[in-house]
Amino acid sequence: MLLVLFALLVGGTIAGLAAWGWHPLRNLDGTVLSAPHALALTFAALGVFSAPLIGVAAFAVMLSTVTRNSAASIVGSLVYALAQEAIGGLVHQTWAKQYLLSDQFDGWHGVFMSPTDWTLIGRAFWVSALFTTIPLAIAFLYFRRRDVAGE
Repeated sequence: MLLVLFALLVGGTIAGLAAWGWHPLRNLDGTVLSAPHALALTFAALGVFSAPLIGVAAFAVMLSTVTRNSAASIVGSLVYALAQEAIGGLVHQTWAKQYLLSDQFDGWHGVFMSPTDWTLIGRAFWVSALFTTIPLAIAFLYFRRRDVAGE
């Protein structure tokens, strides 16, 4: 997962430099940022983006542990992510949609606001932590009952 985020950072930086150069940029609310500051914010945004991604990975670990099948884990985590998006599209209550894991992928927007929107970033971290902790606890309980050493 870290390799994918690193590839995203490198590819996005190269594409951005090729398209825009090393010039000042405007953030989401129109404030002009220097190129080094925008690059630093990109690192921070990928950190915020990684929190819900870890939540999806935790669900995949849980499925792998419970089913003892890696294919079920791969397919199940894809279905899980798509179901989160579908539920987000069906829920018309903003307050409920904010607590879905799929909505936390937009938390990086808070990094590119002036001033920084800590509400988006904080919610992305604590909701993602909740969606990470519960599957990992279930996986731990299942894994603890296994005879791994073969005794």
